[in-house]
Amino acid sequence: YYQDTDSIHLLEKDLMKLEQEYYKIYKKSLLGDDLGQFKSDFKNWTDKDLINIHSKELIILGKKAYIDVLEGTDKETGETLINYHYRLKGINEPSIIAKCKELNINELELFKKMYKGDENCFIHVRHYGIVFMLRHMSFFILRT
Repeated sequence: YYQDTDSIHLLEKDLMKLEQEYYKIYKKSLLGDDLGQFKSDFKNWTDKDLINIHSKELIILGKKAYIDVLEGTDKETGETLINYHYRLKGINEPSIIAKCKELNINELELFKKMYKGDENCFIHVRHYGIVFMLRHMSFFILRT
């Protein structure tokens, strides 16, 4: 399980119970599109009509640092499709993809390496002239 200020990972079967308990206490709906409400980040990633989109695997590295392996079913063909949904605390998607290309691995393999503490697994991000490095889930400024 995982939670932080604005997100939560829990079993789908427990969502209804959480929503009911939340309503009992706050007299408001937990789920929705309004400020203060939760909604699924597991969106359709193709032009196909997907159903039953869910996380089949989750790796948590720390606060706002995780990857979900998403699985969805094509409503028309029944084909199962896989995609990744990830966050990495201040590291943008192009930097993650570049690191994956450099190591010749996919995003899931990168997160698994980071989870295992792989010393060769760090990410450089250039932002406003500052280079950051993520290593052991801490940020270091390399140069300005």
